[in-house]
Amino acid sequence: MKAIAFRETGGPEVLRLVELPDPQPGPGEVLIRVAYAGVNYGEVQHRLGDFGAPEGETVTGLEAAGHIAALGDGVTGPAVGDGTGVSGRSFGDGDGARGLSVGDAVAAYLPDGGGYAEYVVAPAAFVFPSVASTCAPAGARRSS
Repeated sequence: MKAIAFRETGGPEVLRLVELPDPQPGPGEVLIRVAYAGVNYGEVQHRLGDFGAPEGETVTGLEAAGHIAALGDGVTGPAVGDGTGVSGRSFGDGDGARGLSVGDAVAAYLPDGGGYAEYVVAPAAFVFPSVASTCAPAGARRSS
C-alpha cells in the first residue's frame, strides 16, 4: 500500500511517498480503507519531533474516515440487545466490538497514528459509524 511517511524530523519536506505492506487487523481491531485523513497540529508536532525522534518509517495521522475492509477476531456484526447509536446503527456494550460490518462507512481515532495511508488498523473501540457521503465527495471515484 502507499503511505506518506517520514524517517527524520523536520518541515513538510521530510514527508515522502512510500510503499508498505498492507496491515492486517488483530483481535479487537478493524482494517479501514482510508478515504480521508485528518490533518491537525498533532501531526505537525509529531513531524517536528515534539514527541521524540521517529523510529524508522513513521506514518502519522491520528484521524481517518473510510470503509471497513476487514474485521479482526472478536469484532462482529450487530447482536440482539445491542444499543442503538448514530443513525440507528447498532453498537455493542460500549467496547466497540459489535455493530461493525465489512463495507460500513466509519470514522476512527488512531492512537498509534497511521492515517496517512491507503489502509490503517484501528482498535474497534475507536471506530465509529459515519455516513457514506462523508467518505466520498459527490462525483469522486477511487482509482484502482
